[in-house]
Amino acid sequence: MSWYQENPERFPSELRQVMLRAGDVVHHEYHIIEPLYVSGTELCYHARQTETGIDCLLFEMIPLRWCSGDNQGGFVPYHEEVQEQWDAFRASALKRLSLLQDFAKEAAVPTIKDGFEENGTVWYVTRYQEAPSLESKMAERVYTPKEAVALLAPLLDTLSGMHEKGICHGAITSGSVRLVDGACQLRDWLSFSSLSEPSTSDDVHAASLLLWKMMTGEPYYSEEAAAKLPAPIRAAVYNGLYDPEMTVGKLWKQLHTKKAVKCIQTPVMQAQKRSLLAKVFSPVVTAVFCLCCVAAPVIYWQIEAGALISEPESEVLADVPYALHDNEIQMPELLYMDQKDAMKLLDELGLNVIIASREDNPVIPENQVVTQSPDAGAVVCPGDQVTLTISDGWTNFVPDVVGLPYEDAEKKLTDLGFVVKRHDKLSPDDAPGTVIKQGTKPDTKLARDSLISLTVSLGREDMDTTQMETVGDYVGMDFEKAKAELSAMFLYAVQIDAVYNKDIPAGVIISQDIKAGSQLPQGGVINMVVSKGVETAQVPDVTGMTTAQARAVLADAKLLCIVTYVSDSAHELDYVLKQSAQPGDKVPLNTEIWLEASVGSGSYTASTGGWSGAPLPEVHPTQPPTEAPPEPTAPPETEAPKPAETDPPAPQYTPPAPEEEELAPPPMPVD
Repeated sequence: MSWYQENPERFPSELRQVMLRAGDVVHHEYHIIEPLYVSGTELCYHARQTETGIDCLLFEMIPLRWCSGDNQGGFVPYHEEVQEQWDAFRASALKRLSLLQDFAKEAAVPTIKDGFEENGTVWYVTRYQEAPSLESKMAERVYTPKEAVALLAPLLDTLSGMHEKGICHGAITSGSVRLVDGACQLRDWLSFSSLSEPSTSDDVHAASLLLWKMMTGEPYYSEEAAAKLPAPIRAAVYNGLYDPEMTVGKLWKQLHTKKAVKCIQTPVMQAQKRSLLAKVFSPVVTAVFCLCCVAAPVIYWQIEAGALISEPESEVLADVPYALHDNEIQMPELLYMDQKDAMKLLDELGLNVIIASREDNPVIPENQVVTQSPDAGAVVCPGDQVTLTISDGWTNFVPDVVGLPYEDAEKKLTDLGFVVKRHDKLSPDDAPGTVIKQGTKPDTKLARDSLISLTVSLGREDMDTTQMETVGDYVGMDFEKAKAELSAMFLYAVQIDAVYNKDIPAGVIISQDIKAGSQLPQGGVINMVVSKGVETAQVPDVTGMTTAQARAVLADAKLLCIVTYVSDSAHELDYVLKQSAQPGDKVPLNTEIWLEASVGSGSYTASTGGWSGAPLPEVHPTQPPTEAPPEPTAPPETEAPKPAETDPPAPQYTPPAPEEEELAPPPMPVD
């Protein structure tokens, strides 16, 4: 059912009088099937061409401001004075249709297949496409900044090229933007509301307002809602709304910049801040401004010539690449690129690369880029830092499933992507159906679909199920010892779960499902929960990172970070040189990992001891003393450098002397 049939009240009464109905023919070849919707000052019909039988969209320009319908279905001016205005408007519309045909390849412009005059108004024809309005989608959700910019990218691309040719839309709204196969298409090209041609600033303002509504759901700009957006996006939209000199090129560039560029204040804010001196000299300023208006456009046109490139590139969010300054670089798309190739490309661009981490990824193959920061399309400068996350492919660590019922063990392994093969074996000490052996050791890292063999117990054959046995209390006993005792009684102990417990040693029974003193026949099963001891974490490799990055990575691993600053002339300040625990080691959660960090090139300092977030130590921009500085891991028993009075005092203590080539942890945690 069409939009019109579902929403007949949305059609103004004036339109109902002049609206064509199913079966009517326009221009001798377009049969009306049904009216679809009204947007701006255009009425859209679903029609079919007589000769070809091909469906199409037929757009009728409706001059609501000046005309109404007569009894014959044509438009009649309200009075003679507006006839001249209507004629000018119609001539402008016909000229625009002719120009639009030159942009048939633009993704955001519907291809104009035909244009003509009939019934006193202007019509044009495009290919039939199912196209819900962006307005309907915005009613369902609020877009993220990245989604909104990506969705409007073809629209901005189209506007940039059309503005160069002197064509402006003038009526960009969430209703005039339609979604064809998920991509934006800009319609209602004859719906501009003024007699004169719209300006580029009209389109920039409308596009900025549309972005704002998509990202916030708010109808008008407000600082409270803007605070939720990233600063560069917020500033770009603000400039697009309030800066009359903004262009589509500037808007696009600011949407992808690293830093917020807020060019202007709102007129209200300017009025509030206007001083008496400004009022006195305002005529002078006005005169200077008028002179600048004569020369500035010529100079600006020369500078901006060639700034917009019509050929799109392949970067994400970079459908509209623009000319950059000599010291600016547009970030390339690195997703799925091999790590070596990505690092080589960034090095050639003069950018510094940091590998933040490696992660298992079921989609992206091993050693390819998973994420990048800044994103593709962002504007950066030589020497800026680019952070990459690299895929380790799809791998997982094999869990320990010995002692589990086979069904539970199989599910645990298959959920991790492994393939399970079962072998059965008689085992007097193990309950039937429990795993007594696994072919791959726990914590082995394997790729997806790796085969893991499990040996499953068939139990024992010498049971007397009529003989009853008394169950004891096994809580607090070592599981293997309890298992042996129960086996002697022809009963089975089954470990159904293992949980971390910092107070109960690993392997000790926490609970049992059959109470002590209960009677069980031989062959009966007692399910038990066993302690895994203290939970551990795997130490990540943070050498080569900045201390801020290392601190975040260690925090994600649930480990504490203690930073020690040492003299180092080869690296910048905060570069992590060494860590106290080897990467891959398993240590208890909240273990302190000591880091040696560079105090920066050209400076020196004695080791500061442990620093966990206090102010940086004082450094001396002179040559270090002739004596070698103390070992970085063994700070001298002197007070740490005194921080500034406004800063919180640094923790002071003397760590024990470290072993050779290792960092010694302090005897107590640092607050």
